[in-house]
Amino acid sequence: MPDLEVVERRKNPLLFREEITFKFRFDGPTPSRKEVWEAVTSFLGVNRGRVVVRKISQDYGMTEAKVLVMVYDSPKKLKEIESEHIIARHEKWKKEEEVKEEEEKEKKEVEVEEKGEGEVKKEAKEKGEGEGEIKEEEREA
Repeated sequence: MPDLEVVERRKNPLLFREEITFKFRFDGPTPSRKEVWEAVTSFLGVNRGRVVVRKISQDYGMTEAKVLVMVYDSPKKLKEIESEHIIARHEKWKKEEEVKEEEEKEKKEVEVEEKGEGEVKKEAKEKGEGEGEIKEEEREA
């Protein structure tokens, strides 16, 4: 789990945003912008649609990076001010998250359905239904 520390926090009212510099400590390779974005939004507790990772800088061989993040007052202001390619990158990440969430929901629904079928089979076995009927039909044929 990466470790975050706020180094500088500056409010920029003209651009409707807060510019925050973090010290981001990690193990292993330098984290991707997406990983930094996820860590920062959960650390700050803000809507991911308002946050942009502007810059990640790291000295060679260090397990620490300096990260510049922009937190806008609203997603609308972010779209008005930021460059299109940056908005597209962050939108792609949000869509990937939505797809993952949908897949997790589907897996849970399938698990619930499977549990439900298992319980029905157990009840049928307890009552002696189902299997006995099939065997009688096979004998007649």
